[in-house]
Amino acid sequence: MLCNIQAMTLVGWRLCKLYDKGTMTLGHASLGKLWITLKARETVALGWELLGSNGILADFLVTKVCTLCSRNSNTLVLVI
Repeated sequence: MLCNIQAMTLVGWRLCKLYDKGTMTLGHASLGKLWITLKARETVALGWELLGSNGILADFLVTKVCTLCSRNSNTLVLVI
């Protein structure tokens, strides 16, 4: 899970650097968004399976994130 989160952060960072240079294309943005979304869903599913499969418990932060993500499937909101 941590590897996925770090990889998503680095892909987003790289897209920001490309945007700042003016070399980012719509293809870069689309593929970056697609990949980050897929990894976010995979991470949330894994966290849900590990910590939240027995119902929604307020004890685990991952369960709160999964709940927010399942309410709005287009946006992953991290609660810290």
